[in-house]
Amino acid sequence: MGATVAPSSDRSTDGAPIEAEDAEAALLGSMLVSIDGAAIDAAVSVLGEDADVAFTLPAWQTLYRTLVTMRAERTPVDIVTLRDDLERHGLLEKIGGVDGLVDLSERVPHPGHVEHYAKIVRDQWRRREVDAACWRAQEALKNPAVDVGEVIASLREAMQPVEAGVHDGTIQPAFIDAVDLMGEYQHMRPPVVEGLLRLGETLNVIAAAKLRKSWLVLGLLLCLAAGRSWLGFQTRRCRVLLIDNELHQETLARRIPKVMEALAIKPAEIAGRFSIESLRGRLVDIYQMSGYFKAIPAGQFDVIALDAWYRFQPRDSDENSNAAICAAYSALDRYAKQTGAAFVVVHHSSKGWQGEKRVVDVGAGAGAQARAADAHLILREHAETDCVVLEAAVRSWPPVPPAVLRWTFPVWTPAPDLKPADLRKPRAGNRGKQAEPEAPAVVIAPPWSPERFAGEFVPAAPTPRAKIIALAVAAGVKERRAEKLLGEAESLGLAYKVAVPKDKRAFYQNVPEPALDTHTHTARPPTPPRRGAEAPAGVGVGACDACSGASI
Repeated sequence: MGATVAPSSDRSTDGAPIEAEDAEAALLGSMLVSIDGAAIDAAVSVLGEDADVAFTLPAWQTLYRTLVTMRAERTPVDIVTLRDDLERHGLLEKIGGVDGLVDLSERVPHPGHVEHYAKIVRDQWRRREVDAACWRAQEALKNPAVDVGEVIASLREAMQPVEAGVHDGTIQPAFIDAVDLMGEYQHMRPPVVEGLLRLGETLNVIAAAKLRKSWLVLGLLLCLAAGRSWLGFQTRRCRVLLIDNELHQETLARRIPKVMEALAIKPAEIAGRFSIESLRGRLVDIYQMSGYFKAIPAGQFDVIALDAWYRFQPRDSDENSNAAICAAYSALDRYAKQTGAAFVVVHHSSKGWQGEKRVVDVGAGAGAQARAADAHLILREHAETDCVVLEAAVRSWPPVPPAVLRWTFPVWTPAPDLKPADLRKPRAGNRGKQAEPEAPAVVIAPPWSPERFAGEFVPAAPTPRAKIIALAVAAGVKERRAEKLLGEAESLGLAYKVAVPKDKRAFYQNVPEPALDTHTHTARPPTPPRRGAEAPAGVGVGACDACSGASI
């Protein structure tokens, strides 16, 4: 069943548009023409760094995120630098090209009012959020079988970010007395996978590339849709959504029935409970998915799986940055609140042997990914071929004992006859399995000095000055620094300026130019050799007496 789309970005309860296009344009234009980034700082102080969702147009969401990132990286911001950054990341055309930037810079009534513009954008965003939440509640109440209490709870949860001022930059106090807290939250969230995952939580599934983790998650989703146990974990029958950005639809259509057959699941058991969204060829990052999740009515899905996580990362994001990863998982938390679903994130581990790492340290990128999730499940290779060890770190459950799984196409099944402690060890030789090579030692290059500069860029043969400077710049030396180093090398006798006939350019070499012969050459008349004898070198050919050493 397809999602019912709520037109929350262009409607209000009285039918009038809820938007702030002029204020959004004025805010972005002010940030663009800002001197020393002051306007960007002012906007962030009101909206927050991850407030791109406050803008109505996807292009402006991209622009806000780019401006905030450039400011955080201390990159000077103007039309030229912004154009280069957007172009480098393939985003320039998405925001309307250079004409779009120029248009925004001209839609600024007064740059000094940037904080006022930001507050308008924030307030209009809040209105849209309230409008969308109320619309979803109204739609849900059209179903006579719906639990009104659940609708109220979903509505209250959707209002929390608006009430708390998540995008204010400064969070407003919203503390609660401990006794009231215990009275209001007497029960844990409903379980989805007993011992592993609850509604609204996030589960990471981490394994090495090509270790069949996507097959594992596919089996999990099918078991959830059918209400079957999964690898010994009891499940709650759920409505699930798989958002896959790696596989073609044909591949998914081929895999699903194979797994269903292996698990003895009939189509009738999952009908209306298992939905697929293929994003192959429609690559979007996790922030660009904001509108997508807003369009899904709260409660339509219990579990949403994202496969693969690395493809949901923004182009300019650094997976090794804890700040970037925390921001991405914060977005997941917002989507979980909006949809009421648990999220399953499929990600790969880092390269190399994983055996000695703690569970929470397995996973490519910053360590925040394990701490930001509510459960972190990993697969590591077992000593037995086609077997893995499943381990998990959980937050709202007792510890999960490790277990061994055996691959029998197309599913993983428990292997209780094997010991979880017998992880594959790195070794060379057999069957092409080799120990992971040691990382090369990091070599720190010495600082640039006249000696190093002359040794690397000034050869023995005469070389144009411009070429020497160009070679240095290509190696990472600033042009002015290169010119200064060449001058110092010349003053220290490490580089010599030489002249090349018929070429007015300046040439340098690392050896002195041969001394010029400055004496006056006086040629004497040639002396014919005696009959039958050869003329001595330099004699009888009009040679200089001083050069030949001959006496008169």
